[in-house]
Amino acid sequence: MAIAEPTPTASRAWYGASIEEFRGTLPVTVFGLLAQNPEFDLATTQKEAWLEQTAFLQKNLEGLSGTLYLEFNIPRMGSRVDAVLLIGPVVFVVEFKVGEAKFERSAFDQVWDYALDLKNFHEASHRVSLVPILIPTEAKESPPVKLSADQDGVYRPIAVHPEGFRAAIERALDQIVGPSLDQQQWAQAPYRPTPTIVEAARALYAHHGVQAIKAFDAGKQNLGITSRRIEELINEARTRGRKIICFLTGVPGAGKTLVGSMSPPNMREQTARRTPCCCLAMVHSLRCCVQLYLETRRPA
Repeated sequence: MAIAEPTPTASRAWYGASIEEFRGTLPVTVFGLLAQNPEFDLATTQKEAWLEQTAFLQKNLEGLSGTLYLEFNIPRMGSRVDAVLLIGPVVFVVEFKVGEAKFERSAFDQVWDYALDLKNFHEASHRVSLVPILIPTEAKESPPVKLSADQDGVYRPIAVHPEGFRAAIERALDQIVGPSLDQQQWAQAPYRPTPTIVEAARALYAHHGVQAIKAFDAGKQNLGITSRRIEELINEARTRGRKIICFLTGVPGAGKTLVGSMSPPNMREQTARRTPCCCLAMVHSLRCCVQLYLETRRPA
């Protein structure tokens, strides 16, 4: 049997290999590679779950070509996806519920959140189709597979019983067209969530400016476009003597907090005398976070 070593480019996953390599590897070998990571308490239930998932995937991926990642890290959520499959033009996000027979709403939302997180913060997933799949391993039947994509290219989660998994994969590959993914490029692409308000406050306290935070998270382009648009609206309101309200929306981690803490470039000289209303709450929140952080660092 060939032994599949973890793919070097897939540092976010505890195991990565081509589907062909994975299928030629003993389940106990895959388990051994997963068990090298110390984050899990390797209780009997965890060992059994990994072995069951491995055997299931090896059986049901026969004849398919692509790449498989097990325990793929989603840093912003502090969680790991059970399996990510790159096949043709599709990224499949697969979550098992070992020992479960029901399709719980919380599990449905969980796998959907994983797919949305990849779509919004993993650079190589911005323009690809993502199909989340939920598999309760003890389910005996499931509704007919219905593929429905939102405008962002993320499909509504598919809930299937184990026997329906392969059919769901094939249905998606038949319906979703496009060039095959560059699998190495996908694995190497950066993951760019913005920091939480506490993380931003800590970074500022450590003598980094807002520009430094912006440079390393969320991507410069989107934040720059948003902040410039807010600046235009502020200037327009002042010129016309009007009052305006700006509503800045986005998924968690998209950079709303960071944009709110940034003052437009041509207003920096004025901020010492008059802070824009949209920044007042953010400045206060950052001050509170810094104060809380300082208090936790003081010796008892």
